[in-house]
Amino acid sequence: MKKLLLAGVAALSLLNAAGAQMSATKAELPYAMLGAWCGHWAWQFPDDGAERWWRTNDVEDCANRGGVRVRKDGYDYSRFGPQGSCEFTSIEFRRDGQSQDHITPRVYDPKKEKYIEAEPTETPPSAVYLVRATCKDDADSWNETYEVQTSDDWLIRWPLAEG
Repeated sequence: MKKLLLAGVAALSLLNAAGAQMSATKAELPYAMLGAWCGHWAWQFPDDGAERWWRTNDVEDCANRGGVRVRKDGYDYSRFGPQGSCEFTSIEFRRDGQSQDHITPRVYDPKKEKYIEAEPTETPPSAVYLVRATCKDDADSWNETYEVQTSDDWLIRWPLAEG
């Protein structure tokens, strides 16, 4: 009887843990992350491996910088036309946004006649999410894993190694 009770408790513990893990992967990206984004100019940010995209109305406006259109279920790359498409396989909440997460590109100040760091907006940065996706284009398929966040009309992605 005691073994049966212990087995039942262990099974319930496993079910609870599995349920908690499933709820963590069922997050959705916030509305603020959806839509069209253009790639930044190289001089606006340090070369730190992060991808930064600024809000636009249409990825066709991005020209040689390329763009991405984020949907609820995935995203599409574009650079002078469609380049590839990705479908989300999981989205997990990582942490709440923090004041130091503001994204401040270098911008030209005509009064000072030099480039300065932009002032952050009053809108707080979004939460950070871990995203996994399967991607394909006409020739290949691949997986992508990254963390993503929005702030100050920018979207930032930190690519992560698979696994």
